[in-house]
Amino acid sequence: MIGIFGGTFDPIHTGHLILCRDVIELLGLKKIILVPAHVSPFKVGVETSTAEDRLKMVEIAIEHDPLLNVSDYEIKRGGVSYTIETINYLKNIYGEVCLLIGADQAKDFKKWHRWEEILKTTPVYVLKRKGFNFEHLEGMHSLDTRLIDISSTEIRNRVKEGRSIKYLVPERVEAYILDRGLYL
Repeated sequence: MIGIFGGTFDPIHTGHLILCRDVIELLGLKKIILVPAHVSPFKVGVETSTAEDRLKMVEIAIEHDPLLNVSDYEIKRGGVSYTIETINYLKNIYGEVCLLIGADQAKDFKKWHRWEEILKTTPVYVLKRKGFNFEHLEGMHSLDTRLIDISSTEIRNRVKEGRSIKYLVPERVEAYILDRGLYL
């Protein structure tokens, strides 16, 4: 089975990568496909880095990990990204897939586009997130992953404040952020 892990990834951080490796071990996945959203339905109107910058940061972060891949499907498609469409697209390529989401995303799962269809057609695994509880729905499975207290918001704020992000993101992602002047 292949895992699908989507998000804004603005920026991707070491917490994302550690959790991906944990999930691969816990579920025995062949690999995880990270899918940066073009525009998240829950972040319409919210300023983010360009889709191209976010995609590039994911590519840099996983370039030496054969169990992690990136899909540019949502970015190439453009517009608002809907998970059910991405699931169907990746199922056509990989066959059996599962969806990985954080507890912060799970708490609003009933607001997702065609959420019932997602639960009927795809196993959904919820990763722990500090401070977030959610309504456990049929078809959702909690995973006993590490609690890693790193957030993309914290990283963006630290850059804006001129503080270090060393070890919060992979070294080459840090260099990319600083070279491109992101989050200033």
